[in-house]
Amino acid sequence: LTEFSFSDILKILEVASERIGRQAVNAGNCRDIESRLVRIEESNGTGRVRLRDFYSSYLNEGTWQFQERIEYLRQLGVLDESDPSMPCVIIPNYLNMHANCFNVSSFYDLCCIDACEDLFGHLESTIQAPHATPEEIISLVSALPSAHVPGSR
Repeated sequence: LTEFSFSDILKILEVASERIGRQAVNAGNCRDIESRLVRIEESNGTGRVRLRDFYSSYLNEGTWQFQERIEYLRQLGVLDESDPSMPCVIIPNYLNMHANCFNVSSFYDLCCIDACEDLFGHLESTIQAPHATPEEIISLVSALPSAHVPGSR
């Protein structure tokens, strides 16, 4: 039998977590939360849900996740209060808040996959420089598809 060091075991857990765990978490709980939020998203596709619709979903549909207090959402950077008369929940920030993670062990949690990671990774691998012009970034981003927006826009 081969003996494994702590760093070997840690690396195995990281790979397993990335390949299996995060995909499973994302396929289940994360996509469910995201689809519920997108269903009540503002009609102009801002990635935001009006706070009244957020809480209405909890009261009328029994969406148990959507009951966090305003102070908590504000503290986590989930609340957009740029228009004080119509505060909104920012969908990606809500999805990626730590409360949506699963505590697997005392060493790590499994969290929703940040959809922006792949998009940023593509930009970084394409640009391959510490700086880029706004025009170059706009050209690359407008060609990128995402889960909710087609590419070549």
